[in-house]
Amino acid sequence: MEDSVVVVEGKKDSIALKKLGYTGKVLEFHRFGGMIDFADSVSKYKKLIILFDRDKKGRTLTSKTIQLLQRRTKIDLSYKRKL
Repeated sequence: MEDSVVVVEGKKDSIALKKLGYTGKVLEFHRFGGMIDFADSVSKYKKLIILFDRDKKGRTLTSKTIQLLQRRTKIDLSYKRKL
């Protein structure tokens, strides 16, 4: 089981993180075939660091992710609040 991963909405978000100097594992939500495939794929990580946008779509994705995964893995939103 892997330790943790950062999850962003799309490619631009991933690029922005790398420009800030982040070198860890980043997953882009848009690359998954929907919420169920996403949840099944990321549940293997001990901790998800969610960095979805603060717009309506991002808030919806965040709440759905929490609903689906809160019992399967730790979800960390603290970095989102700091950014």
